[in-house]
Amino acid sequence: MKWIMVIIGLILLAGCALDDAATVESKIELTPYLVESSANVGEDIELKILVDECTEPIFGLCLQLEYDEEYLSYDNQSEIVTGEIFSDNSLVFVQAENGIVHISMTLQQDEQPVANTGMLCQLTFNCENAGITQFNIIQSEINAYDEDGNLIECEYQVSQEAELEIN
Repeated sequence: MKWIMVIIGLILLAGCALDDAATVESKIELTPYLVESSANVGEDIELKILVDECTEPIFGLCLQLEYDEEYLSYDNQSEIVTGEIFSDNSLVFVQAENGIVHISMTLQQDEQPVANTGMLCQLTFNCENAGITQFNIIQSEINAYDEDGNLIECEYQVSQEAELEIN
């Protein structure tokens, strides 16, 4: 009887170890990236939103990008450049207000969810005043969705902020 209990205990331990090994933390990591780290007043600058890690296939993504309106302006009529994460046919909504750019991107119904890394999109800002300013993706406002429109429960991370010097 003692040997049977030992064998059952070993089986249970092995099963728990397999469950722990199979558990992978789902994660989506974004980075704001400036093509140039300095510019002059009156010039346009390009900011890329990069997906550094994506372990879950996503169908849509929403985020908020914070910038300082004292130093920068964003024209809601300007065109957003989509990167290699979503297709050129993606639906894109961009709206800036009060120093925050709201970005929502989604694939079309017949497209498959993606788990790629690379450029999500590129935005153009105008330099208004001299100084040092930052772009920051608000981590608590990143949301990814699956093809059924359900929120993907995972760890959302922002690897850094982007700093710009305006002369």
